[in-house]
Amino acid sequence: MANILQNVYHPNYVSPPGETLLETLDTLGMTQVELAQRMGRPVETINGIITDQAPITADTALQLEQVLHVPASFWLKLDQHYQESLVRLAEEQRQRDKRGIRFAYHLIGRVFGSGKNHRTCLIRTKVLSINNRYTLRYQTSHPVLLIA
Repeated sequence: MANILQNVYHPNYVSPPGETLLETLDTLGMTQVELAQRMGRPVETINGIITDQAPITADTALQLEQVLHVPASFWLKLDQHYQESLVRLAEEQRQRDKRGIRFAYHLIGRVFGSGKNHRTCLIRTKVLSINNRYTLRYQTSHPVLLIA
């Protein structure tokens, strides 16, 4: 059986559904207040979606479909993709942080020897910046890793 190679694109940035809704409103020349009135929803709900404070629910998607003539499935998939991408990006950041910490301890071990307990040292004198998120502070043989 042959293995099928699939290329899946996962961007490092995803726009919130509220941006798409705002662009749609601008294209139609409709205000948030007018949309809220046509949907029978409070303006705060529409503003919450646009400012990424509230998700698009199935009920909201159906109302958007009726008013804007854009399928409810589009709004639901857009919001689902956005939420999934946020989780994926957060997990990728967590993995990068984990690798950064491992790298920092590897660097400490290479510079100061691996037999010392580097995690409990609290001496601050010289600073070596590992990257913009981790800082290694050390005094000859007593390093400490601080996460910014």
